Amino acid sequence: MKKNVFKMSAFALMLAWAGCSNEEIATTAQGGDDTLSPGEAMIEISLTNANSRAARPVGSSAAANNVDHYKLVVLKDGAVAEGVTVTQIDGAAVSSNDPMDEAGAAWNSAVSTEGAGEASRENGLKKIKLAGLKAGEYTIISYAYNGDTDPYAATLSGNTFTTQTQLTGFDVEELFAGSVTVSATEEGKFTTQPKVTMERQVAGMLAYFKNVPAYVNNEKVEKVVVRANREASGFTFPSTADLNGKWDSGNSGAVDLLTFTMSAASNYSVAKLGETYTFNAEGGDGKKYQLADGMPENQSLKCVDHSLFGGRFVLPYEEHVASQTLSIHILGSGNKELKVLNVTVAQAPSDGTKYQYDIRRNNFYSIGKKLFTDNTEGKDSATLEAEPGADDKDAPIDLSKSDELLVTLNDAWGVLHDTAVE
Repeated sequence: MKKNVFKMSAFALMLAWAGCSNEEIATTAQGGDDTLSPGEAMIEISLTNANSRAARPVGSSAAANNVDHYKLVVLKDGAVAEGVTVTQIDGAAVSSNDPMDEAGAAWNSAVSTEGAGEASRENGLKKIKLAGLKAGEYTIISYAYNGDTDPYAATLSGNTFTTQTQLTGFDVEELFAGSVTVSATEEGKFTTQPKVTMERQVAGMLAYFKNVPAYVNNEKVEKVVVRANREASGFTFPSTADLNGKWDSGNSGAVDLLTFTMSAASNYSVAKLGETYTFNAEGGDGKKYQLADGMPENQSLKCVDHSLFGGRFVLPYEEHVASQTLSIHILGSGNKELKVLNVTVAQAPSDGTKYQYDIRRNNFYSIGKKLFTDNTEGKDSATLEAEPGADDKDAPIDLSKSDELLVTLNDAWGVLHDTAVE
């Protein structure tokens, strides 16, 4: 995917780290350190989990992430914080302290989250020392993403960023962001120890199906499509609002989020009435499945035999849309609609219904259940703390049935929706 170079007029510090995780990344700015001189303050960056997600895009409903770059933006009294510099990272002096210089060695060097035997560093704790602070009110914005540059080429206006590059399909990237406002004393030290919690600013989804009928109403099934009633073109951040997206004025209609083309099925040419499609029949253990059209391959992904699987990030809506949000369409020749299944949620928002719930920031929409990418038993191979229960196993939606309730249990995303198909 093409990355866009983002040159920002505000104070921006670029840090890189390997293997970040969890849907929340905490940043704490603190004063009160006796070792600090006037005008100096410390910022702590801590990661609550050191695991990374190998699957990209979304390979399960697990909330791990693959963020590897982090930016810090400091504004003073609503304007650029002039003269603020970075002097140390984890106690080591930086070779370049100009935050405007994104080519500086300090901003491009990889900063590992591993403890490396240091007792003082837990879960990737980082300490960054600022200098040049003066009395006044500061707004600290932090955001994180994967890749060398911000994939959305966001621009800053006031205390809010707005994405400029429109990404669609599997190119949509996750981005975390948060902000806090804090005052500094006459000596240039923060009066409190504020914490910035960066949350996902986009949504996620997966679709997982089994028993895909070869025929519906005596007509051959050619496609299975997951459709949304609208698509956003971008979003603003940092935001705590559920609907932080922005509309594309040229696209007010429905959009296909995931498409599965049945001509790739192993038995496409020989399947008969009453039979279901098989996929990758010659594949190995856990590999007899078909991905959504255009979805990148993931070598670690395992699925239930003869299933369809697709996962991706989705941009949140700008406002409520009063129609069915997500639906599954089974199509025949010439995209003739043979069957439509409405996707409902158990946790309806206050301004919606179980049918009209919108795509919302930091919400995950799981159509079918898959808790982990690399197995179908619901086993966390990273921790192996306990054997999985029956409710943890993969549970694809059975497309041969007209009504099936599926409950998904995972509390790591802001909201992970229990879904039903009608």
